[in-house]
Amino acid sequence: MKKTLLTLSIAAVFAVGASAAEFKAGTYTAKAPGIHGEVTVTVTFTKDKIADVKVTHSETPGIGSKAAELLPGRIVERQSPQVDGVTGATITSTAIRTAVADTVKQAGADPAALVPLAVKKQAKNETVDTDVVVVGGGGAGMSATIRTRMNGLNVVLVEKMPFIGGAASISGGQVVAQGSKLQKAFGVTDDSVESMVKDFQANGHNLND
Repeated sequence: MKKTLLTLSIAAVFAVGASAAEFKAGTYTAKAPGIHGEVTVTVTFTKDKIADVKVTHSETPGIGSKAAELLPGRIVERQSPQVDGVTGATITSTAIRTAVADTVKQAGADPAALVPLAVKKQAKNETVDTDVVVVGGGGAGMSATIRTRMNGLNVVLVEKMPFIGGAASISGGQVVAQGSKLQKAFGVTDDSVESMVKDFQANGHNLND
């Protein structure tokens, strides 16, 4: 059987250079809308640097909470709110960056002028010999992985999030469906493909496709 070679790149990032910004030293607070309400940041500035970032939120555990965990360190490391967000937590990431930019203004600086410090990346490649690669660890990806192993094949499951399960892992216990046998049996007539699409888009703040 033909093997699939999967190459993983693991990068370590190191900040280099120095910030030239000047701030009014102190601690400032700002808010921006997240998924489940406002995300609050408290940022401490010295005269010439962003010293500390703290985030208070009620975002989704494992998703928005991951952005709240990782972004403060990135912002301090890069000395700028212009940092990469966390995959899968776009809205929470945006809220944190927006709120931090607000505190930068309060501290008397222009957030747009805070060019992130340059970083030096060191990466290593690791090659894994396998039969099958499954991309995405949601319900379908996990099922495919288990079935592949049951059929005697080696399989590697790749997931961008820090946990597997996809949307099902944060579901409230319901599965959204339209045009099901149960709906027809109970005479449901006020549901449609169009209304389901509208609901999905509203849940995604109209940012989803």
